[in-house]
Amino acid sequence: MGKSTTMPRLCASLAALLLLPPFSSAAVSPEPAPDIAAAGPVKPEGEPGLLLLRAVEPSAEYSIKLVNVIHVLPAAYELRAVLARTVLGKNRATLPEIMAAVPEAMAGMNASFFSLEDGKLVGFFMEGGRIAEHHPHPSMDRIFFSRADGTAGIAAGTRIDPQGVLSAVSGKSAWDEQSASARTALCIDEGGHVKLVSAYPVRDLSRMTEYLTRREACAAVVHLDGGGSAQAFVRGKLSVGWERGRGCERSVLESPSECFRPVPAFILAVPRT
Repeated sequence: MGKSTTMPRLCASLAALLLLPPFSSAAVSPEPAPDIAAAGPVKPEGEPGLLLLRAVEPSAEYSIKLVNVIHVLPAAYELRAVLARTVLGKNRATLPEIMAAVPEAMAGMNASFFSLEDGKLVGFFMEGGRIAEHHPHPSMDRIFFSRADGTAGIAAGTRIDPQGVLSAVSGKSAWDEQSASARTALCIDEGGHVKLVSAYPVRDLSRMTEYLTRREACAAVVHLDGGGSAQAFVRGKLSVGWERGRGCERSVLESPSECFRPVPAFILAVPRT
């Protein structure tokens, strides 16, 4: 969750990170996580590969003022996890910067939690088929992944078997924290579609899960970094960031640059060729 405004909560919840060694293959569980939801490699006839379902839309039933939902078919679009340092050669960047540097990407969202002390990712992460350096943490118990064969899934656990996986992003299934904040999540719905969701404000992850399962028909959810880190992009249609303390949580389709917090990791939707 990025800056000093979010640090007291993040540091308290992830204080154990300071006691963990840097990532190594011995630092994670030897057992891969089981899949709990999957999206297949076949694109249904006539169905769009990418669709902006909701753009800064309210959901009064859940007391949400703004929600963005990007619907993606993994058979048509690769869900690609990328790091700012790989794309731009710096540890953190904003989503508009990443989208400008990866012109083939059509949509994106911020991704992993990260440590403010050393900037490292918190939880399992794969980019381009390789496991990135990260702090393992037991709270990061859900992993979204996409494979080279056009399939995607969500697994329960803190790591997955990397064989055949191109990208993976870990997050939370639950967290004992209550504050009206921006939330982001990846989910796979009952039809096997992937949804990139950002919403503001949401009281806690259980309320976010309730919205996702009831309104978006999500069968499995990975909660990603939120708060001021939340940002979403669909090329030519949506570019929003919700940095705290700057009046950014507004019903606009294009946020000013100061509303985007630099973060280390992203998930992009890139057309398959």
